[in-house]
Amino acid sequence: MRTPRTAVPVALFALLTCFASSTPLLAGNDNAHKWTVDQRLRARFDPADMEKRLDAIDMNPRPARGSCVVDGAKNPELLLPSELFSALLKQGFDPDPDARKLYRSRVEPVASELGIGPELWPTLKEVASDLLPTGSRDKRPWEEVCRSHFEALEAARKTLGEKAFDRMLYKAVAPGLKISTMGSSPEMEKELRDMEDGCRESSRLPGTL
Repeated sequence: MRTPRTAVPVALFALLTCFASSTPLLAGNDNAHKWTVDQRLRARFDPADMEKRLDAIDMNPRPARGSCVVDGAKNPELLLPSELFSALLKQGFDPDPDARKLYRSRVEPVASELGIGPELWPTLKEVASDLLPTGSRDKRPWEEVCRSHFEALEAARKTLGEKAFDRMLYKAVAPGLKISTMGSSPEMEKELRDMEDGCRESSRLPGTL
């Protein structure tokens, strides 16, 4: 069993700090939500494609050579639902009321088109209450945060409709997000898989299968 960690993994930390909120929130790829985790990670960490995306990315400061970058406006399919859910919570519940209002005003029309109405934010507040931005880093062990994040995402899907909610993530959240992580190490891929799986493999104890 892996030793519990209190620090947020680098992949998630990078995700929560690299946003491009001025990007329009309507993406043309309506099939991005259909990709599997394996398909997303295989394409995301393909060495040749990593180089092409790095050369094309518009970020300030510019990521270092060897970084793995994803521009959600161009390649929403490379992002994981768990990453997009983190971004939605961070910006949709931004402590700054003006920033929060602006972000919500850009997400809500897309959500409405997909059949998700004003219940969006109350639902997220209810299912993810212990994950919302508070201005300080979560002190819980990473596996506990990871599990809470997974359960909140599943609860949001169940309440709002899995297909509609996932389509909203890729159409309304992904295009406003740019992320950069260093390289494509097996550890990086494992962190991302753990996030998507709710750390069920890494934190599972004998007898709890």
